[in-house]
Amino acid sequence: MILKQGEAKTITFTVTDSAGTAQDLTGSTFTFVMSQMKDTTAVVTVANAAFGIGSIATGVITCPLSTANTDRAGKYRGELKIVLASGDVDKSKFIEIDIVEAITP
Repeated sequence: MILKQGEAKTITFTVTDSAGTAQDLTGSTFTFVMSQMKDTTAVVTVANAAFGIGSIATGVITCPLSTANTDRAGKYRGELKIVLASGDVDKSKFIEIDIVEAITP
């Protein structure tokens, strides 16, 4: 995923099981963490309350990134963590995020 520096962006996730069936995420909580490549220290954390959950029963959630979240150019990796209603924890594969410098006149 490529973003411009200072760009607000919403990431949409569709959560499925290994067979590709959408999962009902009702009662789950979500955290999205972004860190610089080759570093484990989070530079951005989006907590549960910020997520859009309008289609949660069909496994679709949205994570907003603000202009402050993307204010530094560089290569990052993001990860979605889901704590299911059962208490089980699931994580996404790493998402590569490249924030490129904004062009100013």
